[in-house]
Amino acid sequence: MKTNFIFFDCWDTLIEYHEREVSIFDGLNKYLLNERNEKANVDEIKYFLNVKEKIFNNYFSQNLYELPFELLYNLVLKTTNFSLSVSENKWEDINNDYLLPKPISGIVDFLSWCKENKISTAVLSNSIYSHKFTKKCIEETLKINMNDYFSFMLVSSEIGPKKPNPDFFKAGMGQAKIINSFAFYVGDSVVADVLGSINSGLKPCYFNWKKNKSQRTASINNLFTFEKYDELKDFIKKEGEYNPEIISKLELGVHKNEW
Repeated sequence: MKTNFIFFDCWDTLIEYHEREVSIFDGLNKYLLNERNEKANVDEIKYFLNVKEKIFNNYFSQNLYELPFELLYNLVLKTTNFSLSVSENKWEDINNDYLLPKPISGIVDFLSWCKENKISTAVLSNSIYSHKFTKKCIEETLKINMNDYFSFMLVSSEIGPKKPNPDFFKAGMGQAKIINSFAFYVGDSVVADVLGSINSGLKPCYFNWKKNKSQRTASINNLFTFEKYDELKDFIKKEGEYNPEIISKLELGVHKNEW
């Protein structure tokens, strides 16, 4: 299928989001100070985490714009009148110790094949974390230098809009100087990736390695769905053009867990 550019989601498309046995936020809990500027006890930490869960759940119920992790966490701190005994510029590093992403099978071989066949690639991903943090996760997990494979990466926390907001996709298309309709978008979310990209003029390829079932995909004619990257490679090798299209108006929902 004719393509000259492929955009990728990050989490659960390039690397699998996976935390250690404890939550990614447990590292920061050790530094919590109560309103008396004393180390928070078990009950106070429990209260803090309950407030955090409500605020984060409310935040992820909207799907137009992204806030950086530091702003969200600061909101919880202000609401509870708690503080942290460690500076803000250390927060992501502490969280990183509790994050254990895994490589998606076949992705490095596929990226190498794209490079050999002069297909440009870039990453457009939702994340409350920074570009620096996300890049580090990808490079350390896949054991690659991103500059060897990707033209660039945009993360929603540093751009503003987030998928499925078309403005986020258009920012990536603008930076890539996409002036035709041959660019693919590869992602694992029906709402954020498939519907978001097709509404932005890209051609979605649904990476359904988790074997999820969604009625929304039935509303897109000719959508290519795959579970392994070798299948995507074989699809691109075929003659012809790929023209998925929405056959009925869909209301974009929320993909709460895609960071």
